[in-house]
Amino acid sequence: MGDGTASETRGGASRGSWARLDRVWLALPAVVLTALFFIVPIMFMGRISLSVHESGSAYREGTWTLDSYTTLLTDGFYLRIFGYTLGVSLLVTVLGLALAYPLAYWINRCGPRLKVILLFAVIVPLWTNILVLIYGWLIILSPGGALNDGLMSLGLIDEPLRVVYNTFGVVIGIVQITLPYSILIMAAVLAGIDRSLVESARDMGASRLKAFLHVTLPLSAPGIASAATVIFVWAMGEYASPQLLGSSAGKFVSQEISSQFLTAFNWPRGAGLAVTLFSLIVVVLVVAQSVARVMARRNVA
Repeated sequence: MGDGTASETRGGASRGSWARLDRVWLALPAVVLTALFFIVPIMFMGRISLSVHESGSAYREGTWTLDSYTTLLTDGFYLRIFGYTLGVSLLVTVLGLALAYPLAYWINRCGPRLKVILLFAVIVPLWTNILVLIYGWLIILSPGGALNDGLMSLGLIDEPLRVVYNTFGVVIGIVQITLPYSILIMAAVLAGIDRSLVESARDMGASRLKAFLHVTLPLSAPGIASAATVIFVWAMGEYASPQLLGSSAGKFVSQEISSQFLTAFNWPRGAGLAVTLFSLIVVVLVVAQSVARVMARRNVA
């Protein structure tokens, strides 16, 4: 009896070990790809950022200095660029959530057939190249575009509105690009909420608004946090929208990185900008994940 129990225990432990080993082997390709195409390039970028810039050359190999980072932290030009990027990213995040949550909530409450159609409509823009989407906004929002022509023909405006080549155009471009992702994230979270909880709240006398504020909204908070993270991180690293829809008066960090690498040929400073931006994004991700875990624990409680 004892031998049988011991052999079963050893067999269970052996199967558990093999199961863990199988999971390791399954994860190994992803780990290798991440290391080769993400971690190693970031390490090289970090090393270049600590090198001395030499006129006529990208950087001087074998040198070490913190000049790139001290310049970024003390020069008002770069601080303004980071401040502008951060401010626009926060604005895009707020607007994106304000648009995505009602749409996701409406999609979740539709019937099965209409829900499939609406989700398909959300996914379709993801099949289109980002540059095509941005050039489409240029055609619509430019001074001689469809929007201004339509408003002028209706007599609502006397001269074209400036809705492109400025911050407004950049915000529109980034919100449109990130909107499908945030809708899909929040639609998935809302679909996982047990509707009987809302019905119980209604049965106990809560109005539809109170049931939403005290049941649906708190339970969907992790989805809101995830969608906000996706929008914010995307906006912080966005290049195409500010380059094509923005102006020289407001530059994103990504634009300055490109300028330092390709125009000024100052690789240490460009690498320093890239590492600083990456570090800021990592901090945001860590904070967002911490907030999401706290919200999840509260919901479970």
